Amino acid sequence: MRIQAFAVAAALLAVVMAPTVAGTDGAKLFKQQKSTTCHFLDESGKKKVGPSLSGVVGRPIAAAPGFKYSKGLVKYKGRT
Repeated sequence: MRIQAFAVAAALLAVVMAPTVAGTDGAKLFKQQKSTTCHFLDESGKKKVGPSLSGVVGRPIAAAPGFKYSKGLVKYKGRT
């Protein structure tokens, strides 16, 4: 019973929050989340603490050239 109540509450929250997230400008959200501290978005190949996120969608895990990944990510290297 508790699991069902939790699932209903989570689904309701998702429906209520979806327009807020969907209507947010991606660049603004990227800056608000402080993602620019660790990542670039351009194709320059520059690295910060993390690799460039250019082309990350569809790229295999731990596959950005020239970046040393953690042991945890290397364990999944090559998967998509």
